[in-house]
Amino acid sequence: MKIGYVNTLGGASGDMLIASLIDAGLNIEDLKSHLNRLNVGGFDLFAVKDKRAGMLGTYLDVKLDTEGMKIRGISNFVEVVESSEMSEDVKKDC
Repeated sequence: MKIGYVNTLGGASGDMLIASLIDAGLNIEDLKSHLNRLNVGGFDLFAVKDKRAGMLGTYLDVKLDTEGMKIRGISNFVEVVESSEMSEDVKKDC
């Protein structure tokens, strides 16, 4: 098992963290496959290699349609997890 340390002293958004995981070897198609198990639509992910200020990295572009623009709260999160295709152990840990 490999362990990574993330120092978020300056802050990090979700897309930044996922882009870092992609740079570290996470396959975006595998990620999409796992996210599809949540049965939540309205988004698509695109990993774009980019060079800024002499540094190469990955930018994760998250495209939302009208379904993805819906406001969701904690009760929606619980519903998504409970109705997902994840294992019962994973659901329990959420």
